[in-house]
Amino acid sequence: IDSSRWSFVDDKVNYVNNDRQITIQFGNVQASCDVEFYGQPPKPNAYKSVQRDSTATGNLKVGEKLHYDVKVTNEAEVGSIWKNVTITDKLPVGLELVPGSVNLARTKAASASDQIASIPLSSAKYKYDFATRTISLEIPYYVLNSQAYDLTYDLVVDGTAIAGGAAGG
Repeated sequence: IDSSRWSFVDDKVNYVNNDRQITIQFGNVQASCDVEFYGQPPKPNAYKSVQRDSTATGNLKVGEKLHYDVKVTNEAEVGSIWKNVTITDKLPVGLELVPGSVNLARTKAASASDQIASIPLSSAKYKYDFATRTISLEIPYYVLNSQAYDLTYDLVVDGTAIAGGAAGG
């Protein structure tokens, strides 16, 4: 794990079961997992990106939609299993989740036929906590070596994001 990109929140090793519990954090993105070592240990990574409409210019405007993509990958080359992966993301004040925009997909796999364009959110135990502004879901499959899962969602800029608003400008 590239320690320059991660801070370990928890790192417990249970040698009896040959399992390892780790939680990794990158900005607001956090992924936790149980790792079974069969061959190589996993090389977990997470990436977060945001895109705005290609025609938008200047500062963000109230009502503008932003598209977020949180990608979680196991970059080990062979024989690695990363299980019970949970993604949580706390949304910034001033941005509101667009209902129905959340999607989880397997976007990289050993073969193109193993990709999944949309995984039912109910099987991922998806929830959004309005009070804490936090998205949380579990990837309902093992994340094998060289696999990637994408959590995507849209946010819209609300009135609290403007200067002097509750978000602090």
